[in-house]
Amino acid sequence: MVEFADILPIFYVLIPCVCLVAFYKIRTGLSIERTKQKTKAIKQKQTIEGTIDDLLDSAPEKLRQIDSELATIHEQCIKEGIPFEKEKELTSRLNQERSALELAAKYGTVLKPIIKPISKIASKFIGNLGQ
Repeated sequence: MVEFADILPIFYVLIPCVCLVAFYKIRTGLSIERTKQKTKAIKQKQTIEGTIDDLLDSAPEKLRQIDSELATIHEQCIKEGIPFEKEKELTSRLNQERSALELAAKYGTVLKPIIKPISKIASKFIGNLGQ
């Protein structure tokens, strides 16, 4: 007959092994779930809606960046004595971008709910063009 003292060393090995297997199973499940979420976020950003959302979200930051670039160009033009007409010509593209970003920053929160159905229609239309 087998005594409890003979079986006890098996439990010393078996219990930590079971705990390790359970730990790695949980850890693997969490890492797979995290990877699925990252993939889903990347796919959402690659859609038309995701791209527009990124543009609307980053509009204030880009607007500040363009404002600082315009100020730097203006200071350089003053230092170098460049006439205003030439400066206006140099900054025309930045000013156009700035006006578009001002509209995006100002009306971005209003446009987000409207853009969702429009982007779905556009993505279906663009998807059907390839067929």
